Amino acid sequence: MSRIVALTGAGISVASGLPTFGEDTWRGRPVRQLLTKSFFVRYPEEFYNYYWEGLTPWQEAQPNAAHLALAQAGATIITQNIDGLHQAAGSQDVLELHGNLRELICEACGTLYAAKDRRVAAGVPHCPVDQQILKPNVVLFEEVPHGFDTAIELLSGADWLLVIGTSLQVAPACYLPEFARRLRVPVKIINDAAEIEVPRWLREQRLLPN
Repeated sequence: MSRIVALTGAGISVASGLPTFGEDTWRGRPVRQLLTKSFFVRYPEEFYNYYWEGLTPWQEAQPNAAHLALAQAGATIITQNIDGLHQAAGSQDVLELHGNLRELICEACGTLYAAKDRRVAAGVPHCPVDQQILKPNVVLFEEVPHGFDTAIELLSGADWLLVIGTSLQVAPACYLPEFARRLRVPVKIINDAAEIEVPRWLREQRLLPN
């Protein structure tokens, strides 16, 4: 059986009702500005207004046919997404390059808290241990994504790299297709109608029943 590694971006979750960031605004501010580290540091109250009202509802989204097909096929997932839909679909091997919405982290002591933890799930949350402002366990703009070395290791044993729903404009994930080609791993790109095209392609590879 072919070993598939899937690199996924925001486009895979559109059919689940989640927006891509693009040029989106919230209360007149560009979302890309709200999600910068400098904005978080300078305006934590406004940052968390957006976080609680604009982002946490994402946790109610459900995986679509593309997520479910990848899970059924046993694909290894490298995702730029923070929505947790691959895990919700049943994928076991998921590398979250940009973190996730499930957790808040204290950057001072390293303690992780569930975003739904009643001790921290409102307003500007503070660490119960040292009273520092908690940060969502996501990679904000101006921060460096983690896990790229692990992503390269995952590619090294792959039969295919399936790129889904990403414009490949954000480093370092944008370099993965080139690394795949250097490793002689073929690359398949699906950017439109992922909920239809991903299951179709996996069936063509005989990784899903017809």
